Amino acid sequence: MKRFILIFLLMLQGVVTAGMRHGAAVALDGEPMAQLTRYENELFPLMSVVKLPLAVVVLHRVEQGQLRLGDHYDLGEEDMNPNTWSPLQKRFPKGGSFTLETLLQASLCESDNNACNYLFRLVGGPQCVHQFFKTYYGSCFPLRIAVTEKEMALDAAAMSENCATPAAMLRVLEDLYSAATFPTQHPLLTPPMARLLLAYMEQTTTGQERLRAGLPSGELAFAHKTGSSGTVGGCTLAHNDVGIIRLPDGRHACIVSFITDCSESAATMNQAHAQLAEKTYRALTAK
Repeated sequence: MKRFILIFLLMLQGVVTAGMRHGAAVALDGEPMAQLTRYENELFPLMSVVKLPLAVVVLHRVEQGQLRLGDHYDLGEEDMNPNTWSPLQKRFPKGGSFTLETLLQASLCESDNNACNYLFRLVGGPQCVHQFFKTYYGSCFPLRIAVTEKEMALDAAAMSENCATPAAMLRVLEDLYSAATFPTQHPLLTPPMARLLLAYMEQTTTGQERLRAGLPSGELAFAHKTGSSGTVGGCTLAHNDVGIIRLPDGRHACIVSFITDCSESAATMNQAHAQLAEKTYRALTAK
């Protein structure tokens, strides 16, 4: 009887969810919120959340003058794989000439895999993105980037190669917010580039039924990036959403929501994300 009561209480607190492992990390105005944080130091597959650290490196190269947002790049039909998630390919199946900014927006806002693969090529591959974050945060920082979207599509075993802990991704989000707001404290990016990145993330079209579904509309800014593995044999490897909530009065919250090893429905996973966002918003507005 006591064991049943304990499990019931944990379920009420949102800690136990049958059929999935839900890793979360939340910070309100930079202060970690323990009661909404779990599995924060365990590695989770990133899937398309990898497009966020990739974008940081692309914009860092823009800062350094190595790339320019207005430069055009020619993508041929061979760069437009039709057998992957790519709204860009649907619009331009034969390829075309695209600015760096267009490719960056496609990768971030629409989670376009073909655009992502090309951006990886521009910056020297996943190992260059990996090294950027190891240099910035230290060699033990638990964020690993090893493969492109193309490599993940070719080998299902590679889908777990890009991974991070919720705590590590939370720190990246906090540093992006600080770079945009308090540039002397966190030079992850210059203020213009950090603000541009957050503006792109606010235009995200994927995963509106995840974290965004738990937040009210019209009274806040929400910059986020999703990642999904698809479901094979009734199991979903990854169903993710990470983002930054900004209120008009300046308060903010960073939230990481990673789901893995899930045998539940998409609706159940979406609900888990939305409930975390709702609890985060309530805590933030109660401050």
